[in-house]
Amino acid sequence: MPIVWTEDRLLALAPPRLEQVRQNALAQQNQIVVDICTAIQTSRSKRLASPESPVIGFHLVYDPDYEVNELADGRFWSGVWLVDKALCDPAIKLGGYVALHLGKQRSSYRQGFLLDWRIEARIKGRKPTGITFFLQPFDGPMQWFGDVAGDRSYRRLDDEPRWVPG
Repeated sequence: MPIVWTEDRLLALAPPRLEQVRQNALAQQNQIVVDICTAIQTSRSKRLASPESPVIGFHLVYDPDYEVNELADGRFWSGVWLVDKALCDPAIKLGGYVALHLGKQRSSYRQGFLLDWRIEARIKGRKPTGITFFLQPFDGPMQWFGDVAGDRSYRRLDDEPRWVPG
């Protein structure tokens, strides 16, 4: 049975997958799906997340479980990060997450919903303190989000494709 491509389903696709669906629709002469895909691509290229938009996801490159403190019930504290503390509480209220990656081209090896955060001393780096996140793990690795340099990237509430908490 073929997939029925609604606008909501297409909005949820990452850009490479959306382009693949558009190309397939072109080949099948399905102009409705082509038009929806093209409209989404155009709106995404014009719409960058506002820096004032709340952060809902933190993607971090991290050595496997370095400084991770896991509790008996599976929840865990992440390592310590240089993250603006003003980003943390809004992310918790919005059902945000943290995804730990070995590299930007690799899916996360550990991820969780934000429950809390605190300031802690850092073992490495120039700054003496940073933020550690308290997380409830969820299944399924996440693809890296963002194209920024460095070891972290933020997904903001108005970024496309939208992320809906599980």
